[in-house]
Amino acid sequence: MTLISIREQPNGPDGSNATLSFDGESVYPITVAPPFSDAKR
Repeated sequence: MTLISIREQPNGPDGSNATLSFDGESVYPITVAPPFSDAKR
């Protein structure tokens, strides 16, 4: 089974705010954003 890890890491060099890794291997910068606008909450 693959372990997927998402970790908060604010102020990434490319505007990312988190990192993603699979089984603790390579780390990929990602951006996590709210899925809905304020009007739909």
